[in-house]
Amino acid sequence: MREIFRFWNESCTPMRPMNQSPPLNILLAEDERSVAFSISFALKCDGHKVETVNDGEEALAKLIVERGVFDLLITDNNMPRMTGVELVRRLRDASFRGKILVLSAHLSAENRAAYEALGVDGMIPKPFDLHQLRALIRQIAEDRAAIPPGQRNPIRLSLARVERLFRSALPESDEPEERGTK
Repeated sequence: MREIFRFWNESCTPMRPMNQSPPLNILLAEDERSVAFSISFALKCDGHKVETVNDGEEALAKLIVERGVFDLLITDNNMPRMTGVELVRRLRDASFRGKILVLSAHLSAENRAAYEALGVDGMIPKPFDLHQLRALIRQIAEDRAAIPPGQRNPIRLSLARVERLFRSALPESDEPEERGTK
């Protein structure tokens, strides 16, 4: 039971002061309810508006009908009715101008190559650290706020940049680092 309360406390500790960058409108395409709930809860605590859909087809329909409403799509790769790769491909064909993060346990070399070719803004393998995800989204929000609305172009984050952001978001460990022998 303590673990549940610890999760709630850690999840709802804002990562940034509310006045640093405007909140994002985020669409989360995730078919696992517990994962969707956890992500949504944490990001709402950071001031973002989060809407959740269960699959790629729902996400595509919402993003096309509500063009320009969402700043960021967070999508899983393996979902019913449409994969994340197909969703991103169709969004690129439809000129979706928001940012795209892929959050999936199924990021094979082939999937990574497909997402890179489609110009996604970040890929995060599951299981993931919630602090890492929040730090990456905070960075996207801050980068977005720094550019006037009429001049915004997609932000492309390299895998190395995503890893640096993750490392900077991790809490300091109390355990001593292992050091090689001399």
